[in-house]
Amino acid sequence: MFGPIGLGLLLIIVGLGILFVPGIGILGLLALVVGVLMIVGGFASGRRRSAAPPS
Repeated sequence: MFGPIGLGLLLIIVGLGILFVPGIGILGLLALVVGVLMIVGGFASGRRRSAAPPS
């Protein structure tokens, strides 16, 4: 469960660092977007797995 969330946080931190580097700033923006999507996906799949099965 914490794999995608941790990787998403790492991508956000790296993306913020690369964002202001001339020439490769677009890669930082891409890393930010992918990091946010991974965090959202990690929370969504964690919530889905912890739900009780329908009876």
